[in-house]
Amino acid sequence: MKRFAFSMQYLADIHAAKEQAAEQALVSAIKEQANAESVLSVLMGRRAELAGEIGGIHGVVQRSEWSEKIRYVQGYERKILQSRGELRRLVEKVQRCRNVLKEEMKERRVMEKLEKNERCCWSETVKYEEQKQMDELASSRWFRQEEKV
Repeated sequence: MKRFAFSMQYLADIHAAKEQAAEQALVSAIKEQANAESVLSVLMGRRAELAGEIGGIHGVVQRSEWSEKIRYVQGYERKILQSRGELRRLVEKVQRCRNVLKEEMKERRVMEKLEKNERCCWSETVKYEEQKQMDELASSRWFRQEEKV
C-alpha cells in the first residue's frame, strides 16, 4: 500500500520556515525594546539625580557650577527624548513582527487543514480500493466454488 504524501508539502515547509523566521524576528524586536526601555529608565534616573543635586544647592554658588549642572540635565533630557523616539519605533516594530507572526500562523493552520482534508480523502480512497479488492477476491472464490459444484 502506498504511503500518504501531502501534495503541498513543499509549501507547508516554506510556511513553517517563514513562521520560525517571524518568531525569531519577534524575539529579537522584543529584546531590542527591553534594552531601549532599560536605557530610558537609566537616563531618567540619572536626570532625576542631577535635578535633585541642582535643587539641593544652597548658599553661594558659582555660576559656572550651576550652568554646568543645568547643561548636564538638558543633555540628559535630549537623550531621553531620543530614547523615547527610539522606543516608540521599537514598539511599532514589535507590533509589526507580531502581525507578521500572526499571519504566518494563520497560513500554517490553513496548510494543516488542507493536509488533514487530503489525508481524509486518501484514507477513503485506500479503504475503497481495499474493499474493491476484497469484493473481487470474494466473488472469484464464490465463482470457483460454483464451478466445483
